Amino acid sequence: MDYKLVCIDLDGTLLNSDHCISSYNAEVIKEVRKTGAVIAIVTGRRYKSSYKYATELELDVPLICYNGGMIVDQNTKKIIHKSTLSKDYAKQVIRAWTKTGAPTFAYAATFDDPDVYNQNSGDHPSIKRYFDYEQRAILSIDNLGEELSFNPLCVKTFGWDTDVEKCDLLRAELISDDIIWLKTRGPGNAAYLEVFPNTARKSFGLQWLCQHYDITQEQVLAIGDNLNDIDMLEWAGCGVAMGNALPEVKKVADLTTDEANNDGVGKILEQLILS
Repeated sequence: MDYKLVCIDLDGTLLNSDHCISSYNAEVIKEVRKTGAVIAIVTGRRYKSSYKYATELELDVPLICYNGGMIVDQNTKKIIHKSTLSKDYAKQVIRAWTKTGAPTFAYAATFDDPDVYNQNSGDHPSIKRYFDYEQRAILSIDNLGEELSFNPLCVKTFGWDTDVEKCDLLRAELISDDIIWLKTRGPGNAAYLEVFPNTARKSFGLQWLCQHYDITQEQVLAIGDNLNDIDMLEWAGCGVAMGNALPEVKKVADLTTDEANNDGVGKILEQLILS
């Protein structure tokens, strides 16, 4: 197959355990772009923690963030698309989660600081690093469940398994057909629980890119490793799971490549596109 669109996840896929793009992966991506194929980053991360990787690779393709919940034009730095939770529903989730003591975050569709709003800081090492790294981007509010003033892209808790499990036990009373309730595991072995609108799917980002570049579904190659990548791998013409991917991800993939720390992205692109 002559793949015209390559959609790549970041954490656990393009990025190694040091959160870096290897020189090999970068060089292969550069060569793939010379063939005329479009390379797109499709990530669950927010824009401000993902655009630097697109810049490093010199990609001018719209950046798919928040699992398809926000699409940003890299050239104009404008938000092309956003899917948000209703403010009232987000407040319900935040009030319920913060009552358990779990650290809770709400994310705004803006490029300005702050774009992350928090209640309960928590003491997990990953959360401490998050606060140290983001600094001005995070605004802590004592009563976020009452004072939230916008429709957030996502509401999230992460850190210790015990905190996340307390929040996940509330799923039955808070979930609805128009909501995605996603529990995963992320960097630093932290547990994650995220609530998105049902329209915030990576497969939506792929469909949008196909329409934008006039590319067919069969010409799409997608690469990922985590639960939020499953619908993307299923939708693409060819879905590739990383060697370090969760078993559920490998099960739906057409192919499996090497691990993120062993340049799995570069190796599969060289095999399928450059060979």
